[in-house]
Amino acid sequence: TFAILFDYNEDNSGIQTDTGTWVENDDGSLTLTGQSGTTYTAAFDGTNYTMDVLNNQTSITCTVSGAPGGGQAAGGDENTFVELYQPDADGWLGVRVRILNDGTYTVSYDYTPENLDIQEDSGTWTENEDGSLTLLSGSGATYTVAAEAGADGSVTYSMELTNAATSIVCNPTGTK
Repeated sequence: TFAILFDYNEDNSGIQTDTGTWVENDDGSLTLTGQSGTTYTAAFDGTNYTMDVLNNQTSITCTVSGAPGGGQAAGGDENTFVELYQPDADGWLGVRVRILNDGTYTVSYDYTPENLDIQEDSGTWTENEDGSLTLLSGSGATYTVAAEAGADGSVTYSMELTNAATSIVCNPTGTK
């Protein structure tokens, strides 16, 4: 799957404009088919992918590029320690906590289909002796992420946090 996000300004970053599926073509290029009905093509020069994306809000065409395996940290990539997610806090609010291998984390919320992955907090984290995590926000807030070992060697992480804009209590979880 793929997602296209735009950063308009500090308050409006990570705005998702399309998502969908992709396939690799025989020549190494990628064809991305969005839920919007738009088809994107990412050319591959043997080292990097390059793709033009039209932002319908601004009518600006953006050229994006990157190497295979690169990109924004998301669940399951090599930059992510673990991602915690809850799609439906209070029946509608999505929350995503990305805990990255570089010792940082971000908290973002999905408010509406047009306002997804809105980052509202970030900071640093450390792993405790018992396997739990301590997240220290740039605003000074501290979060504890519980860790529960599974019989198969996996670890399930869970936490509680309250969305400042809505006062909704969220309980995202994730497994590593």
